[in-house]
Amino acid sequence: MSREVTIRRLFADDAVELRACFERCYGDSYVVGDFYDLERLRERITSGRLRSVVAESATGEIVGHMGLTLRHPDAQTVDAGNSIVDPRFRGRQIVVHLGLRLNALCADEGFLGYHHYPTTVHAIMQELSVADEGTETGVMLAYIPAGTEYRELEGEPHADRPAATVVWRPFAPCPARTVYAPTDYTEAIGMVYDRAGLEREFGAPAPDVSAQEVIMETLHDSRRGLLRFDVRRPGRDLLRAIAAATSDRSADVIHVDLPMDDPVTPAAADALREDRFLFCAVLPEYRSGDVLRLQRLSRDRLPRPNLVNPDAQAILGLIGRDYRRSHTA
Repeated sequence: MSREVTIRRLFADDAVELRACFERCYGDSYVVGDFYDLERLRERITSGRLRSVVAESATGEIVGHMGLTLRHPDAQTVDAGNSIVDPRFRGRQIVVHLGLRLNALCADEGFLGYHHYPTTVHAIMQELSVADEGTETGVMLAYIPAGTEYRELEGEPHADRPAATVVWRPFAPCPARTVYAPTDYTEAIGMVYDRAGLEREFGAPAPDVSAQEVIMETLHDSRRGLLRFDVRRPGRDLLRAIAAATSDRSADVIHVDLPMDDPVTPAAADALREDRFLFCAVLPEYRSGDVLRLQRLSRDRLPRPNLVNPDAQAILGLIGRDYRRSHTA
């Protein structure tokens, strides 16, 4: 790193400078509104829910950022992201140095690993995401809101909703687990596990979902246009509960997260696929174990994102098979 820029930890006192950096990179279009709200931003930093590294210029400006977001105080993994570099400072490998420092921070904090979500607008971010033990485990279609500005890139804001890949980066050995997945997915998911070096065995699934009631949490991110169902226990009322929750909420994308340590998950996933949900991702160690994420788009058209890595392209092939199946049934 040149003397012009220093990589260091983020502190609550940096909130004003960090907001200014997001404004230089995205105007007011960045999807995570907390980076514009100084009170919420300071609270996230002070509480430790956001643990970040930043690039600071010789004049004291923050010109780059990468963060770790804790989903739960007891979580063994975190989400990495919110990666930005001031357009004036591009071409200096700042993102590489931020990534190296963020990896060290994740390991030092004792997490098993992190998940991160490179936008398909950036080919270089996709390439870097798998350059250092990262494994692509999914593709989230239409994940980024239309109109998001990328001021470091030429051209107008995207009229369509770009996709994001899902990448798993481990920092410590993960426990061996028995997981449950739909038969149509086991080969593809097994290859993901092999590439990630995870010890997993597929268990025999339960025949249906009738034996238990559903337990889930609904998360609506209106700024992102995303409705997510965090299913802690799949059960017989799952489709009805999702239909009720979607009747009064507008969303461009719906995600359903299913626990892969529950033998009922394959039957629940098959029922969702009959309702035009498609494969999205496997998230290792996302909660108390692995999570299977399905996705459904409001627009009845399969996007074709710009995917540069073969593993993501293979996952898109699986999503395409799901789409063709659901539209020819």
